[in-house]
Amino acid sequence: ALITFTMFEAAYYAEIMRAGIQSVRKGQVGAGYALGMTYGQVMGYIVLPQAFRNMLPVLLTQTIILFQDTSLVYVLSITDFLGAAAKIAQRDGRLVEMYLFAAVVYFVISFSLSYLVKRLQQRIGDARRLQARFARRAHDLVAAADRAGAHADRVGRAARVAAIAGARAISGDGRGGRSA
Repeated sequence: ALITFTMFEAAYYAEIMRAGIQSVRKGQVGAGYALGMTYGQVMGYIVLPQAFRNMLPVLLTQTIILFQDTSLVYVLSITDFLGAAAKIAQRDGRLVEMYLFAAVVYFVISFSLSYLVKRLQQRIGDARRLQARFARRAHDLVAAADRAGAHADRVGRAARVAAIAGARAISGDGRGGRSA
């Protein structure tokens, strides 16, 4: 039964990790290969850091669920926190107090971890919004540089045309300084 419980939770964690790795865009992987990176380098430097950031809140939520599910092993006569509380309650004859204490401990730990996961999700969301804002700003700067380059090209062409026209005007023949 313990092996079944372990395999059940391992399947959830494996699925979370698989989904996290697949959440990284294919273009990111292709860019790594285009830079000449090996598969291991692409995974280590590009895919896994992004995947870990994507899957961290879900992993922590699943850990909270795992913590809550450990009380199920009490049914299997394996001692856990709830089982230890039950043994103490039977020994001392204080069932309500011990079960209430166990419930409060489970609640405090679960609530605290859930709050931390929520804060982590907010920070990840803030980081993504900041990253998107910087990407938009970089895009705007590149576009402005392109526009400035195009403007400089137009100004350069206009200056060349003006110089040719000026040379023609100086020579007096209207053909750019060539005399007949």
